[in-house]
Amino acid sequence: MPDITLYSIDEATADIYGELKNTILVQFGPKDRNKLRNFKVESLVFKDNDLWIAAISIQHRLILVSADNHIQRLHGINELIVESW
Repeated sequence: MPDITLYSIDEATADIYGELKNTILVQFGPKDRNKLRNFKVESLVFKDNDLWIAAISIQHRLILVSADNHIQRLHGINELIVESW
């Protein structure tokens, strides 16, 4: 049986997660400051669990494999590599 590597969430992961979430807000969120105040990343279809997985992928320089369109939109953000097989 092949080995399976488990990646834990640590402080570095949390920092990358925060940077990723901020980058998504800047890139895909509203440009009007008043609308941005109450804006939630989830309204862009990016779920927190997806962002944690992306943060771990960035931290460990892994390729994130997903066929989800919203994940595909993250390709290149904060050095995230996304592929669909």
